[in-house]
Amino acid sequence: MAHDRYVELERHPLGGFGFSVIGGVDTHLPPMVCALVHNGSAQISGKVSVFTFVHSPYNVGKSQCTSS
Repeated sequence: MAHDRYVELERHPLGGFGFSVIGGVDTHLPPMVCALVHNGSAQISGKVSVFTFVHSPYNVGKSQCTSS
């Protein structure tokens, strides 16, 4: 059985957090990681993988998540 966990990432100085998300309220998919940037913060942390579900980014509720 999967358990929710909190993951905190440092934003890379030249970009973002090193992952892309698909899904959200404007789709029929739950928000999930679809790609990791090579040597990005998410990949380096080892705590995020492709198909990891994103429940509440930045303490924002799922109803506010979009894929844009």
